[in-house]
Amino acid sequence: MAALYNNYLNGDDNAIENQGLLKLSADLGATGPTDPHLLVFAWKLNSRVQFQFFKDEFLTSLSLDNIFTKDKMIQHINKTLKELEQDGELFRSWYAFVYEYLKSKQATVLSVEEAIIAWKILGIPNRWKPFEKFEGYIIQQKLKGINSDTWLMLLALIEKVGDDPNNYDEADCWPSVLEDFILDCWKS
Repeated sequence: MAALYNNYLNGDDNAIENQGLLKLSADLGATGPTDPHLLVFAWKLNSRVQFQFFKDEFLTSLSLDNIFTKDKMIQHINKTLKELEQDGELFRSWYAFVYEYLKSKQATVLSVEEAIIAWKILGIPNRWKPFEKFEGYIIQQKLKGINSDTWLMLLALIEKVGDDPNNYDEADCWPSVLEDFILDCWKS
């Protein structure tokens, strides 16, 4: 299994990153910048540093899942992608991980641009028809960023309200950006 890890290292690097990451991403089946394969892999590894996979996390995580070959690794990621489509609890776990993983350690928010890209990678536009309107709304609002509460509550809103703004209950408590979007933009 160390050979599998070493296959993605660049020279003397102590982590899979840069060109090795691109090679790993392609091997996992990623076909473009909004493909979820690499973020699923990072989540399965419980990766500590954004887009750097260290030997200990790689070997430990894969061995715990009995993955010892590239083919098994690819199968595992594809199986996980299918499970994420079908299991809401599993998806919520991955969704929460992605926010923390992409946000820099010093930051308190994820930039709006990063959040939009992340939502697209997570497949939110396919899960929630008003996403395009929401994307335009948060760009227009010139927000400084998306905080953890807004990030997590967007998924709760999608699950509770769905695609029909008439399902929105004004008695519910939502972060102001979500509430304002519903009342100002989506319901009108």
